[in-house]
Amino acid sequence: MARSPDPLAPPQAPAPSRPESTAIVDALVAAALELGPDASVNAIAERAGVGVASLYRYFPSKASILAELARRAQHDALTRIQEVLAANPTPRQALVACCEIAVRPPGLSPAMRRALNLNVPASWSHASARATTAALVAAVASWLAARTSIPPDRL
Repeated sequence: MARSPDPLAPPQAPAPSRPESTAIVDALVAAALELGPDASVNAIAERAGVGVASLYRYFPSKASILAELARRAQHDALTRIQEVLAANPTPRQALVACCEIAVRPPGLSPAMRRALNLNVPASWSHASARATTAALVAAVASWLAARTSIPPDRL
């Protein structure tokens, strides 16, 4: 008898093998983001211009679509913070901008953030969040080290 998959195991990120498949995944994610957290799978597929079967080929559930949105939001936040730090802001400007990105990420409504927090199991986003956080800490530590004459020994 085949063992059923762990319901808390994170779904794999979609890995389309062809450019048109990448476009389908991007369209599905954009449609889900545009329609909001209460949209049905059918509505997401329709807005993306694909059939429901195509949606299920890349995302086994609505929660897996939300998990992909969470992964992309984490990556986007990291990229935006790296851009802020690359612009050589003052420490105060950097702190304000980074907090703004963390608290109110562009493109995610409060309703969508709430849905991501409530509908995506923590185990699904742990690996992505861990990698993003490590890259973020490295970027901030490097930025701080370049701006302090005597870096603290724990930096």
